[in-house]
Amino acid sequence: MKRTGAFEADASVSTEANPYIYKAVPGKEEQVFIPLWMLTAKAIARILDQQKNMTQQEKRQFEEAIEKAEKLMAGSPVGVKK
Repeated sequence: MKRTGAFEADASVSTEANPYIYKAVPGKEEQVFIPLWMLTAKAIARILDQQKNMTQQEKRQFEEAIEKAEKLMAGSPVGVKK
């Protein structure tokens, strides 16, 4: 379904129906940007944890963000339905 008119139509209809639900765009976002962001966030979290500079709340926020990124990578939508 990638690179087809059907995907574009589905994406635009999904966005109009609920603009607060996000999906990863196939291609460079799915293959490069999200994995790179995940690696960067994990590295920063590891460094902060080793230096004992991260609170439990910050650690939980990192974990939640990484879980959402993993859902995006799996093709699931992320967001809150309004």
